[in-house]
Amino acid sequence: MRESYKSVLENSTGLPGTFYTSEQIFKDEFVCLMSRSWACAGVTGDVSQTGDVWPTTFADQPLVMTRADDGNIRTFHNICRHRGTLLSDKLKRKQTRITCPYHAWSYALDGSLVATPHAGGAGRHSCESPDTGNLNLVEVPTAVWGPFVMINLSGDASRLEDFIGPIEERPGFPDFSLLRTGPDYERTFDLDTNWKLAVENFVESYHVPTVHPQLQRVNPMAEHYQILGGDNYIGLGGRADGVAETLEPPLPVFPGCVDTGKYEAFYIFPNLMITCLPNLFKVIIINPLGPGRTRERLVVFFFGDEAMHSGLSETRATAMKDWAVEVNNQDIGIIEKMQTGRASTAFDGGHFMPKQEQTSLHFQKMLAKRMLEALEPSYTPPGDLPVANIYHD
Repeated sequence: MRESYKSVLENSTGLPGTFYTSEQIFKDEFVCLMSRSWACAGVTGDVSQTGDVWPTTFADQPLVMTRADDGNIRTFHNICRHRGTLLSDKLKRKQTRITCPYHAWSYALDGSLVATPHAGGAGRHSCESPDTGNLNLVEVPTAVWGPFVMINLSGDASRLEDFIGPIEERPGFPDFSLLRTGPDYERTFDLDTNWKLAVENFVESYHVPTVHPQLQRVNPMAEHYQILGGDNYIGLGGRADGVAETLEPPLPVFPGCVDTGKYEAFYIFPNLMITCLPNLFKVIIINPLGPGRTRERLVVFFFGDEAMHSGLSETRATAMKDWAVEVNNQDIGIIEKMQTGRASTAFDGGHFMPKQEQTSLHFQKMLAKRMLEALEPSYTPPGDLPVANIYHD
């Protein structure tokens, strides 16, 4: 396994098929990648009001988000400290406590243990076991970045600000405070594929003519460019005016947009994919569930209160249907076929086309570098990952 990662970094070879089908490698990725990074677990709208309690999962870890009286969003492991029972299984609002359905132990929304009924015997509600110690909920470090709730399961990632700084500095990056959405602009997709294939497909435009014919007509492959962002992000850019022309009446463009004819899309390690068009902001949150199972959460945002006006409801619906859901469905169909192909013993990692798939290769290098940092700390990578825009000749 380690030699394959080294070959990615040193020889630019692709990962063999077993890296997409192995249960053990999937578990290693959780420990070495997902838990040690700032991963996106949801959006702030999931717990928009004080008293909200929202259960979720990330990489099969049961979690629960809360918004307590202080207004802060917190994330906890969604298990009772007594016997490990799942605490919450559906969204609840206007709560002051989370109560275990097994023995009714209760926790405040800041995670503190506040009640242990009958723990010391009938009518005796104090916890007197010698091994109780701190029985508050186990908190997961949580930070908010615009609309995103970011978590670090291991608790030892570097500062989120340091990680996202380079992407925020790109010219024309949108103002998150203007983002608006609603329940009609969200979908969940369950994919029979490895999470890495969702990323490798997202960051290249080589497949656009065959997989996305309607997108090719308004945003042709030849006008795309690849974006390499070192250790932090990768992505691609292209035309946005063709998409905008299909939306009538037009949606408002975010103030400060540098070029209304251009868009950029980014993958931010390990599980967040964002598409920044001048008049809408598309988000896909990747949730790895197993070596061949992935859940995607798609959320589309618009810019400013004016964009949510009732007179633009049909335009928003068209943007959601044609340029979010349909495009994503097309991607799902092809990456599930890729996953089936990964079971073949003939797949040795494939080949990356330098003019088209530097981003997909870059992703594997980001992954290999992090895996080796965890598995073999003494290994020295051959060099820093590049920062560049790569245009068609």
